[in-house]
Amino acid sequence: MQDPNEDTEWNDALRKHKIIPEKPKEITDNEIYDMLVEQRQEEEANKHRDMDMEELEELLFDDRILETYRNERLAALSAETSKAKFGSLNYISETEYAKEITEASKSAAVVAHLFDDSLELCTLVNRVFEELAKKYCATKFVAAKGTRCIKNYPLRNMPTILVYLNGDLRQQLVGVSQLGGENMKAADMEKFLKELGAVED
Repeated sequence: MQDPNEDTEWNDALRKHKIIPEKPKEITDNEIYDMLVEQRQEEEANKHRDMDMEELEELLFDDRILETYRNERLAALSAETSKAKFGSLNYISETEYAKEITEASKSAAVVAHLFDDSLELCTLVNRVFEELAKKYCATKFVAAKGTRCIKNYPLRNMPTILVYLNGDLRQQLVGVSQLGGENMKAADMEKFLKELGAVED
């Protein structure tokens, strides 16, 4: 008798007319992996099922388990807070420029805005920076009056965006026309900064 699992035209015709059962589906490596993971999760979920209430309470209040949980939670919180160093737009003076921008960029990305209060476009950039600073707390956002920080800095060059990474000026953007000008949105600046690696999700 012919093997019903064999791939032949005859067996295909018999399967088509439901005379012999369908050929068993081959299991892929991914499906095997998924089955093993599912089995492991079930074992973990059922690990304490046969314990009585007293044993469960003892397990719950076991100092080692609580200490392990506490340490894991503290490590997670520490990682979150170390990433979230900043979170707001910091206005700096000319005396703080080197420390707050150049030096600070050695340990975190710094995005600086040279502005003038009289320009509406500068006000828009500051609002966008305030929004992005809250979203990307690992990046330092600063604003400084351009003419005070850089002697004789022309008003026509403002707003100027400076992006510092690893202690070096990575990008200088004079004006924001390429980001939409007066119609610029936070998403436009965000895309520009992501492309430079100054902000990360």
